[in-house]
Amino acid sequence: MTESTAKRVELSEVKTEVQDTLALNQRDFSLVKSVPVSVEVKLGKIEVSVEQLFSLKAGETLDMNKDVNQPIELVLNGDTIATGNLVAIDGNFGIEIIDVKN
Repeated sequence: MTESTAKRVELSEVKTEVQDTLALNQRDFSLVKSVPVSVEVKLGKIEVSVEQLFSLKAGETLDMNKDVNQPIELVLNGDTIATGNLVAIDGNFGIEIIDVKN
């Protein structure tokens, strides 16, 4: 490790003003609209012990304790951004959006 000298810096208070600009969701997204993001669909969440986790075998099922008619969550970066219903689309899972969070 090398030695260095630290000096105290005095900071002055700065007043901030809210500028009259467009909110983020009202700006032009043309520069970032093609950037890929990972979106997850959350069906439910359960807690299991480590013992239960390591004893899982093919063919076993886990009860997610969620009614099949309850909405599922569309998640971006850990935050729920929408809810919807699980649907089948041409043999694939899909989500029919029923509510978008602000």
